[in-house]
Amino acid sequence: MLRLDVIKSSTLLNLTLLLRDLLVLYVIVWFAECGGKMHLREGEYEKAHTDFFEAFKNYDESGSPRYISVKRLVKIFIVV
Repeated sequence: MLRLDVIKSSTLLNLTLLLRDLLVLYVIVWFAECGGKMHLREGEYEKAHTDFFEAFKNYDESGSPRYISVKRLVKIFIVV
């Protein structure tokens, strides 16, 4: 009985740590995207491109569908 509780606790801890890491990554990427939008409004195009590219790269690595919308913004900077 005790061994089963240890296995359950270990599994729950691992899942919690995985979710925490994913949530932290998502928040960091979200801030990078918002930073890119802020720099774009202020006319700081190099900083905006850097932030959008970082957000795109991290969204793509995490498998989030938001990478498509950020990819469009990165392409705009490549054309300009």
